[in-house]
Amino acid sequence: MAELTEFLRARLDEDENSARLCSSAEWTGDQDTGEIYRADDDAVWGGTVAVVHGERLQHITGTLGYFEAVHIARHDPAAVLDDIESKRRILDEHAELWRDIGWLADGDEEYSELPVCGVCVPKHSHFKSRSDVPNGPCRTVRLLALPYASHSDYREEWRP
Repeated sequence: MAELTEFLRARLDEDENSARLCSSAEWTGDQDTGEIYRADDDAVWGGTVAVVHGERLQHITGTLGYFEAVHIARHDPAAVLDDIESKRRILDEHAELWRDIGWLADGDEEYSELPVCGVCVPKHSHFKSRSDVPNGPCRTVRLLALPYASHSDYREEWRP
C-alpha cells in the first residue's frame, strides 16, 4: 500500500506545482462588462479571455472554442488546488494501519496483526478465511490513483 500511496502523493505534488505555476498572476473580472482577465499584462496571457454574463459564457477571445473555455474556467488553479487537498485528506483517512484481524482456519479462529486500511477494515474485524482479509491498498486509494494509469510509474496491479 505504501508504494501506491507514495506514487499518488507524487502525482498530486506534480498537479499542485502545475496549478501554482498557472496561478502566479491574479485572475479578476468586471461585473459590469462580464470580462474575465488576468491582472498582469503578459503578452501571452494578458487581456480578456472570456466574457461571462450570469453563469453563461457569452464570448471567448483568442483561439479557444466555447467548450475549451468552459473547461478551463471550471478547472482554474484554485479549484484544482482544492481538489488536490481533498484527495490528500482522503489518502490520510485511508492510511495503512496495523490491526488485529481474525479469521477461521480449519474450524478454529486465528488472529494476526496485519497492515490494512484503517477505514475499510475496522478494529477487530473477522473474516471467513485468511484469503478474505483485504491485502494491499484499499479500493478507495486504487480509485484515486486511476486517473494516473497512463503514467509510466503506474502498476497494473493497482488497478481496481
